[in-house]
Amino acid sequence: MLSVMLVDDEPLIRRGLKKLIDWQLHGFRIVGEADNGEEALELVAREETDIVVTDLKMPAMNGLELSEALKARFPTLKVIVLTGYDDFPYVQQSIRNGVADYLLKPVNADALVRSLLQLRKQLEEERYRYPFDIEASLLDAVKAADAEAAAAAVHALFDELHKYKVPQEIVLRICDTVRLSLDRLLDQESSSLKDILRKNNLEKDEGRLPNAREELRADLLHIVSCLCDHRQGYANKRTIQAVIDDIERNFQQDITLGDLAAKFYLNASYLSQLFKSETGETFSNYVIKLRIEKAKRLLGDPNMKIQDISELVGYGDPKYFGQLFKRMTGMLPSEYRAGLTRSK
Repeated sequence: MLSVMLVDDEPLIRRGLKKLIDWQLHGFRIVGEADNGEEALELVAREETDIVVTDLKMPAMNGLELSEALKARFPTLKVIVLTGYDDFPYVQQSIRNGVADYLLKPVNADALVRSLLQLRKQLEEERYRYPFDIEASLLDAVKAADAEAAAAAVHALFDELHKYKVPQEIVLRICDTVRLSLDRLLDQESSSLKDILRKNNLEKDEGRLPNAREELRADLLHIVSCLCDHRQGYANKRTIQAVIDDIERNFQQDITLGDLAAKFYLNASYLSQLFKSETGETFSNYVIKLRIEKAKRLLGDPNMKIQDISELVGYGDPKYFGQLFKRMTGMLPSEYRAGLTRSK
């Protein structure tokens, strides 16, 4: 049975609406009344409501403002606006604000029933489709490695299934669809990750497990958490590899962590931590090692001056270059070159 709230600043109108049709006969129950939009908004926040029937012209917050506020806070809720012939421009605006239907005053019983039944059909169709909309959001979050958004999608899915008392058989079917979608996503990932789905199969026996839905929720949360962690790790590796490639191309330039962070749209502190996590060393130490390795190869050419080599690997000060080289190799550049000559 769907829940309906009546909103009108005239108590006589509200009483007339309650008596106009047999609400229960048609599958509806009135869960509350309000005499203005502000009061209605407070009541809807406290009382689960499917449909709001509201007058257009009211003090404090009119029906147009109410429909806009309801659309923002309760996007699945349906609104029927009651209006007079003179209010047609407002009706056009109300439709743009998310009103599902409008009825002319005085309200006709048949018209009200038709409108309510049509909205019930819409709600049923949306509620059948809604879990699959959430599934799409869940997959998008997993693809983006957004663990927080993925967890929110899982909770939203099960909250909706509980809210509308979806039978366990349908819950299992939906969960199985989600699992298969995640499995298809895993076709692009390492095969070892597929063990996550095997170890966390989403089949529960409702008779054997009283809290089957909560176990399903926990299993699905674990699956998406593992997937997000894996995809985040993969994304991190790709990011750091791109940074390393950039360093390789530009090691002769004055490379700074801040410049690279800006180039890759990252926070410098985060990039520093990520670089250390992925490579095992700090950004500055990595650059020094790379330059020294390049210098070693250049020192093999006896015709190149050490000062020129210093500049070619990114150090304008040969003395500083010599100090770094000795710190990293235990020898001055000239000593290293002499060793190469002797080995030949």
